Amino acid sequence: MPDENHTLLLALLADNPTGSRLFGERWPELAQALRRLLRQDSLGEQEVRGEIQLFRYPDPAAALKSWSTRLLELKQRLNWEPILGPIPLRVILHLEEGTGEETPAQLTEFGSESWQELQAETIYLSPTLARRWTELADPQKLGTPSPVTVAEGLTALIPAAAKSQAAPLFPHRRLPLGGKLKPCFYCGQTTHPPADCPAKMLTMQTQGLPTAGYLPPEQLSQLFREAMEGQGQLNPLLVTGIDHSQLRKTPLLHAYVTYFDLNKVFQPRFLAAIAFSAHSQWADLGRPESINVKNNNLFLGLDCLRVGQYHRANELFIAESRRPRGKELYATIGRAFISLEQNRHQDMEYYLESALKMAISNRDRIYLYLLLTRHYRLMEEPWKASQALDNILTFERDCLEALYLQVQLAVDRGLVSQALEGVRALVEEERTFFIRALMDPELVPIQGEVEEIIRARLRVQAREAEERLAQARVTCEEMELWLEENDPGLKTLRGDLAIIEGQAGQQGYFDLVDVAERSRSLVINCHRTQEARLDALHDRLAATGQRLEGFRRLWRDYPHRPFFPSFAATLAGVEKAVAKAAGQGTKNMHGALYRSLINSLEECERDFILLTRIATRMAWLRTLLTAGKQFLRSLLVAEIALLSFTIILLVALIMLAGDSPAASGLAQVLREPALQKRLLTLVTLVLAPIFALIHTLWRTLEQL
Repeated sequence: MPDENHTLLLALLADNPTGSRLFGERWPELAQALRRLLRQDSLGEQEVRGEIQLFRYPDPAAALKSWSTRLLELKQRLNWEPILGPIPLRVILHLEEGTGEETPAQLTEFGSESWQELQAETIYLSPTLARRWTELADPQKLGTPSPVTVAEGLTALIPAAAKSQAAPLFPHRRLPLGGKLKPCFYCGQTTHPPADCPAKMLTMQTQGLPTAGYLPPEQLSQLFREAMEGQGQLNPLLVTGIDHSQLRKTPLLHAYVTYFDLNKVFQPRFLAAIAFSAHSQWADLGRPESINVKNNNLFLGLDCLRVGQYHRANELFIAESRRPRGKELYATIGRAFISLEQNRHQDMEYYLESALKMAISNRDRIYLYLLLTRHYRLMEEPWKASQALDNILTFERDCLEALYLQVQLAVDRGLVSQALEGVRALVEEERTFFIRALMDPELVPIQGEVEEIIRARLRVQAREAEERLAQARVTCEEMELWLEENDPGLKTLRGDLAIIEGQAGQQGYFDLVDVAERSRSLVINCHRTQEARLDALHDRLAATGQRLEGFRRLWRDYPHRPFFPSFAATLAGVEKAVAKAAGQGTKNMHGALYRSLINSLEECERDFILLTRIATRMAWLRTLLTAGKQFLRSLLVAEIALLSFTIILLVALIMLAGDSPAASGLAQVLREPALQKRLLTLVTLVLAPIFALIHTLWRTLEQL
């Protein structure tokens, strides 16, 4: 145990946004209660560094006991259930070896990458504490540091119970090495030479590795054992040809083919794939896809190689090499495979090196260096193999196949730490390497350590899937308020979540990866939908404000407002609703607030429809009153003008008729009071109103 100068530092970071989302208003109070209880268990007062709380304990046992006990109490208070996912608390343990030691930066810098990579509830050890763990703690009781490291050297603490109950994940890894021959170049088995390798019968279209991870490791291990023990019954199936549907329907065959996929890059089927592939990048090769054969010599040569007709295969490869614009490089590799199956290893090396001199593209150079590495390893020339891999990594540093062969070379040389670090990195980088590390018989010397890495990766992936699924559930519940019940997007969202939840019940590693990735994609899509809805809401608020301003101007300029009191009341209600919505804004938006704003805008829309109807009546009233005023003015002017014109006309006609004897009768008629009265009445009551009405209509139409 440490002396009195040694103290254990527990750094705690609470993810408050996630906690509030999962547990609502209770979270801040209960999180504070947890910190208070931890302070009671620790040495002295707690220390606060930004968002991080620091507690000191005398030893690891006291720290772990305090943490586990208080976390359990918090879960009970929160009515926590596993479906909610882990409590959003992150913890790092660090050993302070002296009073003057400075606290590591990752323990005190809020928002650093170290904290963001940590899984909630998992206890992580600083490098200082991890190095001295067995000295300071009892691994049988408190657990052991994981071989997996995260940012800045932090390692997860594997609980003792989890470690003690662990059974071998893949106990049958040694079965392919049960023969007395050298490992097969094509597949690695020691029970047959390359000429008799079942992998020669496979094509790139039938691969088991891309889907093998959907099987639980225990089931895959059992199937692998049965397949290795029953190769005599399975090999005839490969000879007759299989398709992908057979792999799906026959798990035993699936596991058998998956083993050969571990080394597919060294097999004739990969030569056919790269020779006829349109892909120019190495990373795009090796997928289960059909090939377009445009070269009979090379294709027939590979077919003859498959059935052991070496003389005919060699003739076809030579013919292809001599053909103008032929695929000489790949034909030369084919001749190398012929030499391999005839145990002419020096000739094989010569052909591979000759093909390397022809290679121009990076993908061809990578392929040939990989083949040479495999050849040098089997010929027990590790220095040459290492040099070939270094050549690949000088121009393709991220070539996963080369990195994996480096792991195998490290195992050959006994460089355990280097090999484990390579396995750890590859398993985290690409999920198919999880299966390769699980099944590869060449990792037998470090099988225990590799399985610890695999178990740790399983736990990390399970925790990540659990957390992301919990986040997806919360986000989908939130989206229920963002989308209308009859929205097709809501139905799609529920269906996607149901699929993810169904896959979460499976036990395969690939299922865990899919759950995490699909949950993350679902959350991202929901956030995109929310952003689109927020943009539409912002535009709708702006349009509502513009419409409201139009009605305000109409009401302000309307001269007959006493006739329409309902317009004023409705307008006031809309103004209040719009002002409230504008005050809330679109920042820090959540589903309930969004739905409230949408409902308010819908109510405003109904009020706008009512205001539009009232405004129509207002417009008609104003038009009628304005036209009435215009008619009266026009009538007055028309009567004055027409009466004046009529009087002047009568006087003129009487005077003219009086001067002419022939028109004396007309003058007498015009002087009749009755006629004059009727004429003036006609002008006043008929002609003047007609002219006034016409003028009023004309002016009204001008104003519309």
